[in-house]
Amino acid sequence: MKYIVRSSGVVKRVVYGKDQISYSPLTAVAPATEVLRLSYLPVSITADGKPLESQKAISANGYVHGLARRRAIVTIRHDGKTNIVAHGARSANDG
Repeated sequence: MKYIVRSSGVVKRVVYGKDQISYSPLTAVAPATEVLRLSYLPVSITADGKPLESQKAISANGYVHGLARRRAIVTIRHDGKTNIVAHGARSANDG
């Protein structure tokens, strides 16, 4: 189960794969953010092919994640980047 719950702009393309979601926002004007609901915790997230770092708060490019109702809630910030990929390999229920 993968969803884009909220976006700061228009998302023009979304591709759902096994334990992966990739998408392209139309623009990435700061603060460019999306909130995803995933059935897995992210192992890595990239923006234009470059890794984003897990953070405690979204004040710059990167991501934060938590759990809600046994699903991962991930907020991604990607100012200036328009090709986002979230990879995961383990279930959000695994801890």
